[in-house]
Amino acid sequence: MRRPLAYVVAWALATVVAVTGAWIGLQPLLAAASPELPTRLSAAQLRQAAPAPSPSLSPSPSPSPTPSASPTPSPTSSPARTGPPDAPPAQPALPATSQWRRLPDGEVFERTFIVRGGVAVFHASREQVQVVEENANPGYEVSVNRWSRSSVILSFESMELRPESG
Repeated sequence: MRRPLAYVVAWALATVVAVTGAWIGLQPLLAAASPELPTRLSAAQLRQAAPAPSPSLSPSPSPSPTPSASPTPSPTSSPARTGPPDAPPAQPALPATSQWRRLPDGEVFERTFIVRGGVAVFHASREQVQVVEENANPGYEVSVNRWSRSSVILSFESMELRPESG
C-alpha cells in the first residue's frame, strides 16, 4: 500500500512543480501581450470619478418649490461684481452618469456611463455583465476586453495621445 501512495505523491509534486514553472515562465509573455492594462477601479472610486450631476440634466424631476414670501436681501450680502465675468472652464462639463435602474424583467439592471471619451451602456444580471452600446466621441477609440462573464473592461482611448507608428 505504501508503494502506490508514494507514486501518487511523487506525481502530485511533479505536477505542482510543472504548473508553477509554466506559470512563472509565461508571466513575461503575458505582460508583453498586454503591457497597458487599465487599472481596475472599485465602485467607490468610479463614483468619485463620475462627474457631479448638474441640476439641468438631472434624470429625476425635482419637486417645484413651494411659494413663499419674497426673499429680503440680507445686510451681509456681498457687493455686486464689477469686473469681467469668469473665464469659461477649460473643458465643458459632462452630463451626469445615470444610476443603476432595474429593467422591466426585474432580473437585469442597466446603467449608462457618460465620460469624456464617449457613452457606454451596460446591462448586469447575476450571471453576466454585457456592454449593450458603446459610442466613442470624435478623437477617441473604444476597446472592450471581456475577462469572464461577469467582468468587462471598456476603455475610451484618445487617439491624439498615441504615438504614430510608421
